[in-house]
Amino acid sequence: MNYDGFDGGKDIFPDMITVTEKIERYIKEKHGGRVDGAIGSSLGSSFVGQLVQRENIHIDHAIFGSPESIKNEYYTDLLTYLNEDINVEHTKAHFIYTNKMGEKYLKRYKKYFHDPDIREFDMQHEQWVFGGEEYARPVLKVIDEFMEMPV
Repeated sequence: MNYDGFDGGKDIFPDMITVTEKIERYIKEKHGGRVDGAIGSSLGSSFVGQLVQRENIHIDHAIFGSPESIKNEYYTDLLTYLNEDINVEHTKAHFIYTNKMGEKYLKRYKKYFHDPDIREFDMQHEQWVFGGEEYARPVLKVIDEFMEMPV
């Protein structure tokens, strides 16, 4: 799903909650309010976190890939607060930890989600998305593993 203001259209990005509500409506209408998995990378990770926390729809596997910069995280934290130690029954939080971003991110994953499944990769922010097949292949393999895990 593309977000208003990021999809090449004329719409302007309104705010995190408005877009989260739009995603929730889509999942309710098209998938009966439940999906096996959702992955968000960079800003998309903030949406996945909101979807899990709000519990208006259900996600079995919430996958966070290369969450955004610290500056943007603080901005979104102030506007779209995440609880600490989020623990939703039958939902597992999985993280693609790109260690060249620093351990501060690892601490944040553990702060916000109960018992997260964290997989470490020696790469930069979103390098697995834009860095070529040698970066993408191992991450895609791990995403497949996440989706095959029981919740």
